[in-house]
Amino acid sequence: MGALVAAIFLAPQRSPVSLVVSAATWLAACFLAEILWHRTLDGSTVVTMAPAAHLATLAVLPPAWALGVIFLSASAGAMTWRRWKAGPALRYAGAALAGGGAAVAVLVFSGVTAVLHAPGEGVVPVMRRPEYMVWLLASGLVYHLVVQAGVSWESGRRRSVSPWVAWKDAFGYQTEIVSSMALIVVGVLALFCFDVLGHRGLLLSVMPVLFVRDGSRRYIELAMAQKKLIENERLAAKGEMAAEIGHELNNYLAAISGRAQLLLRKLGKDTEENALAEEAARIREISTRMAELAKGLMGFSRREEAAAAYGLNDLVKKTVDFVRPQLQFRRVRFDIHPQDNLPGVEMDAGEVQQVLLTLLGRATRGNNGEEAEPSIAISTFLDARRKSVGIEIRLPAKAEDAREAEDGMESELGLVHRILERHHGRLETVEGSPGEEAYRVFLPAA
Repeated sequence: MGALVAAIFLAPQRSPVSLVVSAATWLAACFLAEILWHRTLDGSTVVTMAPAAHLATLAVLPPAWALGVIFLSASAGAMTWRRWKAGPALRYAGAALAGGGAAVAVLVFSGVTAVLHAPGEGVVPVMRRPEYMVWLLASGLVYHLVVQAGVSWESGRRRSVSPWVAWKDAFGYQTEIVSSMALIVVGVLALFCFDVLGHRGLLLSVMPVLFVRDGSRRYIELAMAQKKLIENERLAAKGEMAAEIGHELNNYLAAISGRAQLLLRKLGKDTEENALAEEAARIREISTRMAELAKGLMGFSRREEAAAAYGLNDLVKKTVDFVRPQLQFRRVRFDIHPQDNLPGVEMDAGEVQQVLLTLLGRATRGNNGEEAEPSIAISTFLDARRKSVGIEIRLPAKAEDAREAEDGMESELGLVHRILERHHGRLETVEGSPGEEAYRVFLPAA
């Protein structure tokens, strides 16, 4: 940032090295503009404020220089500020380069480029001609359309939807369209300020960019909060329904289990009656397992009001009993090793159970049916040095599908981390055997 400010105030405006200094300055400005980014409304990609700097760069620098600056700043900014891998960053930079090329074609076709780079000419003469102003704005519009089309195509490919649907979800709503138009205007403003005040004029366009970014980001945050509220209300309604279903199911199962017990008592010792006894015992076993599932439904639907001391061994047993009868876990073999005499944990049992359910759920999506009987190993332990108790879960590794589409997106473990942060705990990934992934959940001992 200090180097950019120094370049802005010390850069010569009309000297033999002005092109090199100007290109370096615009490269730094475009690179720093990549800091101002936020996620789109659907969460599939990002919106940045860099287009304002890109549009001004296309008008100030010769086309080849401008396109090089755009490509370098976009790829470097994505890898630096958003921690993207090289592949996604280069695809994003390629979309920006394509948009820049389309905008240059508009400017060259209209003759604006020739006027801008004519000796003694600049932006001010262009601003005095309405048709040139229209072409500048049109180039910005073309730039945005091409870039958004490229980003939407990539997003749609990852999500297995059409590019049109991906564009509507990410960019095709009123606030984002207005923000895109505002960035076009800000890009022209930055160009005008640069022509009138030199590199120092770039500072005047910073505040409008911040206003545009803040408005877009706040709208998305509000819309996502409203969506989350609706989802929470829907989950609450489902929880109440699950409690009612679990209660009714438990009543029926209690009757079935009772009848099976009476039948077992009345059966004698002959062979035929022994076979009937085995069937009755099987009925009782199944009804008992279903009763555990019903109890889990009723318990999981109740939201804990406050944290309370709870034993991890009991929580693990309760969770395994809850998931064992479920269809996706019926082939799973659970290998549980609880450590005795563990201290209790001050926790919201419902939330920590959600952590375990999320981790266990990864096993059912990990093997894709390759293992005849996938195994999950769960053990509890005491970490005296850190004054915490922990749960270690080892399960089949998650499938590779959609891993290349991460793009810095929040993984399914994000909920786990947020819950554990509220409990002053943490999640650690530990090295497992080949084909296995392992996690350790740490919670402070009470």
